[in-house]
Amino acid sequence: HYHKDDDYFSYVSGVTYTIDELAEKIGMERIEFIFDYAGEVRLDRQNRDRYVESSRNIRVGQRDLSGRAYCKYNEDLKFGFVVNINLDDDGRMYTFGFEYKLLDGMLLKVSSEFFHGPEDSFYGRWEKNKRLVTTLEYNF
Repeated sequence: HYHKDDDYFSYVSGVTYTIDELAEKIGMERIEFIFDYAGEVRLDRQNRDRYVESSRNIRVGQRDLSGRAYCKYNEDLKFGFVVNINLDDDGRMYTFGFEYKLLDGMLLKVSSEFFHGPEDSFYGRWEKNKRLVTTLEYNF
C-alpha cells in the first residue's frame, strides 16, 4: 500500500463553552457551545506507479470550521444545531435535530441536513439532497 495515496496528518482543535447558569434560568439542564477547527498537513505526496490521482481533492476536513449548539432540557429531551464550513471551497452543511427518550432504552432521533455551496464544492454537490433522518434506537 506504500504511496498509493498522500501521507497526511489530520488534527482537530477546539473549545467548549457551557452556560449552566443561563440554562437553569430558562428551565434547561445544560446549554453548550462547541467550536472546532479541523486541519490537515500533507507529509508526502502520492507517487505510486499507475496511481495517477491523490485523494486530496475529495478528502473532507482539510481546513474546516465546525460549530455546535447543544441544549439538554432534561434526561428525556435534547436538541441542537451543527454547522460545518469547508474553508477551501466555501461549502457548508447545516444540521438541526433532537433526541427524545420514548421508553427506557428506546430513543427517537430526528435531524435535518441542508447543504450549500458553489456547484463544484463538496457540499455544493449535495445542495439538492436535503435530508430528514429519523432513527429509532433500542438498547438492551
